[in-house]
Amino acid sequence: MSMNRFLAATDGTRDGDHAVRMGQALAQQADGEFARLAVETSAPNWEPGLEWWKEPASPGGTATRLRGLPGIEIVRYAESWGADLVVLGRHDHTPEHPLQLGPTSDTVIRRRAGISLFVPPRTVTVKRALIALDGSLRGLGVVAPAVQFLNLTRAQTNAVCVLPGASVSTDTWRDVRHERASVLIDRLQLQAGPCELLVRWGDPVPEILRAIQETGADLLILGVRRGGLRGDLGSGYVGRELLKSAPCAVLTVPI
Repeated sequence: MSMNRFLAATDGTRDGDHAVRMGQALAQQADGEFARLAVETSAPNWEPGLEWWKEPASPGGTATRLRGLPGIEIVRYAESWGADLVVLGRHDHTPEHPLQLGPTSDTVIRRRAGISLFVPPRTVTVKRALIALDGSLRGLGVVAPAVQFLNLTRAQTNAVCVLPGASVSTDTWRDVRHERASVLIDRLQLQAGPCELLVRWGDPVPEILRAIQETGADLLILGVRRGGLRGDLGSGYVGRELLKSAPCAVLTVPI
């Protein structure tokens, strides 16, 4: 099963416009359909979910504007149109602005059933990817939905599994989470070649950030849980902190 429908949401800012360009490029690469969506929140007498402007399909895709709450309308449109991937902009990380995802991205992450790509302006192509794993059965669910995207981009891929405790180096060491991850990664068939599993110990957030730097990844693939309270980005502490601090694009996969 291939990826065929790509939806990019824009708010008219530089980050939003870059998301549109990225979505268009991916759709062209997949020889698929592309749609551009803008959600108007300040128009007078608006009704949520009201479609008020639409361009016919063209080589650049269909452009649609809706009125309502952006995060809700993006997910609603993506589901009704059957989007395989939703692309949104992501602010560049700076010491002054560490929070890279706002309320719209928060809502999309918590509500969307499919994968979403959050891309900063510096990311033009995806060449190297890193899959974050914790070795749990639920956490391993991030891998299969990401394969289509990895094969589309032909990104060289590594996976990192962060285990609790201190580093060990012994021939008799065994951990069921590592064994699960190792078996799954060994079975992956990626067009770019084998995926190497990196094992780290300790706090997942700094270890995953370190692995991003070491591998030169321009994409982090992260499992997230749907639902939860506003502001609870991703899957608890680890997901929330990585979504804030990862210095690259992030592909979120509901698990």
